[in-house]
Amino acid sequence: MKYYSKNYNPLSIELKQFFEQIKEPLYLTNRFKHLNHEIIFNEIKDKNYSFLTIYLEVMPLADSLWENSEYMIKTNETISSRLEEEVHKLWFQNNNQLNEEVDDLMNKKRAEGNQKKQGELIDECVEELKQTLESEAKKRIKQEYQEVHGKKWKKEFSKITNPRTNNNYERVINLPPPLDYYAKLTTQIQTYLMIDEEQKVYFSLGHSGSSGGREQHACFGHLFAKIQTELQNIPSHILVYTEENEFKQVVSLDKLVLPFNSITSNYEISRNESKKQLERINQIKTPFLFSEEFYIEIEEKV
Repeated sequence: MKYYSKNYNPLSIELKQFFEQIKEPLYLTNRFKHLNHEIIFNEIKDKNYSFLTIYLEVMPLADSLWENSEYMIKTNETISSRLEEEVHKLWFQNNNQLNEEVDDLMNKKRAEGNQKKQGELIDECVEELKQTLESEAKKRIKQEYQEVHGKKWKKEFSKITNPRTNNNYERVINLPPPLDYYAKLTTQIQTYLMIDEEQKVYFSLGHSGSSGGREQHACFGHLFAKIQTELQNIPSHILVYTEENEFKQVVSLDKLVLPFNSITSNYEISRNESKKQLERINQIKTPFLFSEEFYIEIEEKV
């Protein structure tokens, strides 16, 4: 079954109420210290917890909204001049040789009676040696500008000592926690496994940012699979943050759906045991795609 993210609807009342109750979401690892889904299952199987999964796709912001301050925060940052940049490049290209020259220059200055602190003296020697690289840096920039700017190279070359400005863009994210923070940092599609314990919400976010993060999410993914198989249905909600910064709902399913590729790595579980645990779980076969029609495909097994 394919679900297209363009076919979205407003959030259901139930989901709105769920997100409204979340004040300070906590990581599942704050609640459960053992990264072993069997141990955690035995700890919670007789408790009255609620479980759900969230699949959020963050669409790229519409091109027409990038300069709109309601959708994108634009800030300016002063960065080094073009000449300073080229000097830094030359320094790193000749790093070993220049470090030796710094040592030699420091020894010379000490012999002449320079009593500055070690750090101050190093900075002084580095700045002096950087000045000796400026001539070569200017030659490189001149050659580059003659090739790139043609007849206008002299005009552009005259600006190489001027500080430059870099434009930074940060998208406005109007999402409830914990979706708000991670929507800025992670991938286009995010998988959340959530446990609601007496109005405290704990979550695990699926991502590839670190081996530890993958291990944690894989552990809780297998935990949710075991709960779905042996205890109760876990609803799954497919949501989207649109090109116009709208938080919408694509579909809600009564049973657990998992993207197997995000829960089968970095976790100490045998291939056969993992396969057995997941054999009755509905699987996301295809993640959302960067194409004209965003969709996910779910292989329904139960």
